[in-house]
Amino acid sequence: DREALSSGVWPGAKIDATAEHVEYDTARFVTEIAQREVKVRRVTLYASKYRESFSRRIAVNHGIIAYAVAGHIRVISVNSALRTLLKGHEDEVSDLELAVGSKDDRPGYHVLGSVAKDGSVFVWVVLNNEDLPDAVEKEISCVCSLKWQHPDEDCSYSRIVMCRGAARFALLDPTSDAVRVITAPASSFLPTGESATTNVISEAQCSDVILSGVHEKGSRVLSAAWITPSMLASGSSDGSVVVWDLDSRTSRMRFAPHGSAPVEWMSMLDDRRSLLTASDSGRNLRFWSLVAAEKPVMTQNLSFTNSDGNSRGFNVIDVDEERGFVAMSNVPQKSVIILHINRPLIRADCVTEFNTLHEVVSLCVTSRTPAEPSSSQTAGTDKFGAPARGPTKELLIWCVQTKAIQLYYNVLARDCIPNETDAPQIPGPQVVDSRQALPKSEAASAPIASEVESRPSTLASRSPHEPNLPQPSVLTSNDGVPAHSGSPLGSSRESQGSSANAAQASIASLSGGA
Repeated sequence: DREALSSGVWPGAKIDATAEHVEYDTARFVTEIAQREVKVRRVTLYASKYRESFSRRIAVNHGIIAYAVAGHIRVISVNSALRTLLKGHEDEVSDLELAVGSKDDRPGYHVLGSVAKDGSVFVWVVLNNEDLPDAVEKEISCVCSLKWQHPDEDCSYSRIVMCRGAARFALLDPTSDAVRVITAPASSFLPTGESATTNVISEAQCSDVILSGVHEKGSRVLSAAWITPSMLASGSSDGSVVVWDLDSRTSRMRFAPHGSAPVEWMSMLDDRRSLLTASDSGRNLRFWSLVAAEKPVMTQNLSFTNSDGNSRGFNVIDVDEERGFVAMSNVPQKSVIILHINRPLIRADCVTEFNTLHEVVSLCVTSRTPAEPSSSQTAGTDKFGAPARGPTKELLIWCVQTKAIQLYYNVLARDCIPNETDAPQIPGPQVVDSRQALPKSEAASAPIASEVESRPSTLASRSPHEPNLPQPSVLTSNDGVPAHSGSPLGSSRESQGSSANAAQASIASLSGGA
């Protein structure tokens, strides 16, 4: 196994796709992981304190990079050195997220949501006119913003969850069992006039709904994910997940994915067909199928342990839904873990890992097509003998670290899927082709977690779009922003780089096809 991990091929460990309960020992491959090298380029020098939190401090899409800078948000173009600074929050930004997949997906426009410790909530509409062919002067700017406030003076929201497919978002209150949902009129936060600054909607035009009364009284909502534009799942400190119907403003289902353990994080997978939940400081992941008739079905229970006796462990997590990868940072151990998701089985079937010099306190993952793929990337067949569909994708891991914000790249997606000959297997000897589902006889007999109703784990043959469910220190920066005190895609090794402009040029050179 160790010899295989030292080979020239990316040494990912296969996960037995037939195993429902899997443990990954983060100490098992520590020697081999230390020898792995990925490329890294600095986005900016910016110091961040490590704290155990699932709050997101960076968001990236095909056009812009947004990251928290104390009480402001720096936005820079992925393709050039254009930048702007979003000002409005009066305390540290707790969480931010870019909206995707809605009517607001217009060329050049980006909708960003953020919450801060002063209780403020902002939706920013950012225009990067690099994407507009008729733009005379290239620039990136905020064309409008909307602001809300927590109703209680001394309280704030811990997370903002932008809806995929609609202009709405959910707000999580760390002191309450309720979820606040705000929806824009006509399903768009963008100005409706011919000019980017005309016919701007107001906060008063948005609907404002509070969902409560189903999680246990006194519990706290910690996580949430949009299943459909009208269906929201919320996870609580009482261990429950509640699925809300926004049309009727009622709950449609309640289950406990980790027993009584708090549901600290969750995300949709595979275009709303499956759900991933996390507990135990991100050290326990569970995969769920949402196509069953009555209750979600657990398809895999994946735990992260450490045989060296190091009980410290906190994983921050992000999902690349399009490519089927989960990126995690084991913060105390200074490593990044990448899981490949076997979509037919809704299970992780491969794990890869590399080290970082500093703790990664927040991350997000995107992907791009390398500008000049090697001949091995454009081979006629993939690792399973299937026809290769052009050059492989490259995963881009954007990381907020304690010393800087960095981009890790040269992580090829094709090298993060199971390899029959170059990697050990966790935990057993059987391997299932990641393009094949379990035989029905095996799927039907697979055990189900005790906290969920016992039912066969066979995946029903219905549309993935139609799940059949019942009726948020001292900070220093060379970013041009003053230091501030305050508090849900180079070289072969990490280096600091020479200047912010050089870093921007480096990032731009990576972003083609993102």
